[in-house]
Amino acid sequence: MSDKIKISMDDINNNQVNMDEKNLMQPTGSPGSNRSAKIIFSIFAICVLLGIVVLFVLVWHGNDRSTIVSLPNGQTVAVNVTAIERVILLDAEAGAANHVREKGIEWKTNEDFIKHAQSIDQLVRDAKQIDTAQCPRDFAEAYYRHIAAWSTMGYVIANKPDIQSEGEAMLEGFMRGLGGDITGGVFEKEKEFKDFAKSYQQAQLGIKNTFEEVEALAVKYGARISK
Repeated sequence: MSDKIKISMDDINNNQVNMDEKNLMQPTGSPGSNRSAKIIFSIFAICVLLGIVVLFVLVWHGNDRSTIVSLPNGQTVAVNVTAIERVILLDAEAGAANHVREKGIEWKTNEDFIKHAQSIDQLVRDAKQIDTAQCPRDFAEAYYRHIAAWSTMGYVIANKPDIQSEGEAMLEGFMRGLGGDITGGVFEKEKEFKDFAKSYQQAQLGIKNTFEEVEALAVKYGARISK
């Protein structure tokens, strides 16, 4: 009886070993289940990334103010008021930088006028870098007309009549006298400077009028303007 029991226990142990070996040979998961897990993980990762992007956009524009405007056709649109205020602020900063550059520059020599023209050219470049994409179209167009007015001013100053020294003026007058111009070119020079003064005043008026248009549109959309 003990022999039979012993044999029976050996058989049981052998069977257990065989079963363990079979279990070790079995794969832990099927290829299909692995692919499904990878797809689920990829979808989860994409959702997390999109969530981060949306959160960034909300934080970036979370403080933007908007107002509802009625169009002539009866429709209403939301206008980003903060974007308009941002343009006004950045334009003021560009103007202040131009004022600092021009401080101390006189209006006497050719070199003085060149420096003024160069400063205005820099102002125009700075203004063109201001983003108006989030602003209403009519406001953006008005602001670019204002930039064009400043560009005109730079052109007028850069193309002013030549300022001669006393010796240069005397020499030119003498040469003109030899050529039959008894005035020595005085009247011609006077007309050139009068034309320049007129062009300068027109350019100033253009800057003033275009900025008033920008401010009027800003007020129309409810933007705050600091004076």
